[in-house]
Amino acid sequence: MALDASIRGFLNCIRLVLIEDGTHLRGKYNAIKMSIGQVHDFVIVSDRHPSIKKAIITVFPEAFHGVCIYHLKANLLVNFKNKDIFDIFDKAAKASCESVFKYHWSQFAGYPCACKYLEDIGLERWARVYQCNRRYNQMTTNLVEYINGVLKDAQQLPITSFRWLQDLYYRRRTEASNSTSRLSDYAMTIIRDAADKASKYEVRLIDQHEFEVIDGGLGGRVHITQEQALLSQV
Repeated sequence: MALDASIRGFLNCIRLVLIEDGTHLRGKYNAIKMSIGQVHDFVIVSDRHPSIKKAIITVFPEAFHGVCIYHLKANLLVNFKNKDIFDIFDKAAKASCESVFKYHWSQFAGYPCACKYLEDIGLERWARVYQCNRRYNQMTTNLVEYINGVLKDAQQLPITSFRWLQDLYYRRRTEASNSTSRLSDYAMTIIRDAADKASKYEVRLIDQHEFEVIDGGLGGRVHITQEQALLSQV
């Protein structure tokens, strides 16, 4: 289903990332390409199943195809029968800076076959730090698989049965137009809680990259560039 509000919201307001498990590219409501057209910097995240890959190449040939790290991790177990590489792969895939990625990636030196397997797939397709376009933190297809499970029966209903969704969009749009903040109430609550907690910290400068943070009976050093934090009693 592609309501006009959904299409305009996708193209103008949210991340241009489509998480795909193959259900909708050739399903009953196959109008994604017709609805949104060719999108610049479009990203699709899925597993490496050949049929999905073929559908993506056919429907969105210019989109960047990222690989779901959950499925890729399962493939590593099937192909190499070694659970020791799970944690290494997970940390490397989710690393947000190149130095952290290289640290974890260097540990694959003991597993040359697994290393070549991942390199052949392409680091940019699964490693967050080398991602093309804007994949953000959408590293797996877990969310869409959950939603598809919930809506399995509803997908067989005629499009007119989804009037309730149109009503929901109307209410949400009205609430958003009356909001004084660019963020949602949920996001503002998180920010206020974090700001309130941070206001109780005592921060002491060690150098331009390292700080000492005191929080009640706990203290620690935080290194910004190395993304490390060492906690201790004070």
